[in-house]
Amino acid sequence: MVTILVLITSVVGLEMLRVSAHQEVAQSQSPRGPVNKKGSAKHQPATNPQVPMKKAVNKATAKGFAEQLRPFLANTNAKVAVAVYSKRDHQLYEATNTKQTTFPSASIIKTDFLVELLHQRHQKASALTTGEQNATVQMIENSDNDAATSIYNDIGSARGLGQLFNNLKMTNSTALASGWALTPTTPRDQIKVLNKIFYENGYISNKSKAYTKNLMANVADDQDWGISAGSEYAWLKNGWKQMPNGHWIVNSVGYLGKGENSCTIAIMSEDNPSLESGEALLEKLSQQVGVQLKIAGAERKA
Repeated sequence: MVTILVLITSVVGLEMLRVSAHQEVAQSQSPRGPVNKKGSAKHQPATNPQVPMKKAVNKATAKGFAEQLRPFLANTNAKVAVAVYSKRDHQLYEATNTKQTTFPSASIIKTDFLVELLHQRHQKASALTTGEQNATVQMIENSDNDAATSIYNDIGSARGLGQLFNNLKMTNSTALASGWALTPTTPRDQIKVLNKIFYENGYISNKSKAYTKNLMANVADDQDWGISAGSEYAWLKNGWKQMPNGHWIVNSVGYLGKGENSCTIAIMSEDNPSLESGEALLEKLSQQVGVQLKIAGAERKA
């Protein structure tokens, strides 16, 4: 038997439901259809205003959320965790099939680099250089590792990344002196970054938010997988990396829907037997989230 943990967070605390199962925009946030296709491109695996939280957990929604995700969490040997912030419910929903507390980031951490870079420039009232603009485009749209390392160095490497984690109270994320590709983090912590882009004001400017959304709306065609299966309206950044044992880290983070019927979502997994199986798992989970939480555009992807 496998125990699946489904967590629902509100201001009054954390409620844990245990379910047993058998093993196994530079464009604004306006509707724009699926992630814009750019064709195949080089890519590499690798105290602000807060969103208000309701005072009561929606038990019916929580139960339905658990039931919809249970089959996919139970019927995989991969370790996987999901976090979703619902704009309509003003609640964070979490689900996992493992007691593991953190996951290696792979390239989803590049979104964190961008947010911290824009924050630092906002603090200094300075613009991105031409080189930084070019690097951020390559880093997000094509997942280029050299461009990412350039931006990582610009923010102050591990010190700068750690500053982001501290500022956003990402208490389960750790910046490593050894490099960024396997940064330990959690879906919940990544939701904090995503909410600064899509829902909250203050950490980066509105212009910077629009810049980031535009990049996430224009990922290369061969990187349009993962959470984008949850809605025809999707902004995303994926991460993937094969480990020495042959298994794969496969992660996907972003935003689905529009208006009140929207969410930020982060899905992280490891020990996938192949990249393709990891992508398929994340897409099934994202589709279920979209339908269950009535995310705009989900019905056309189901």
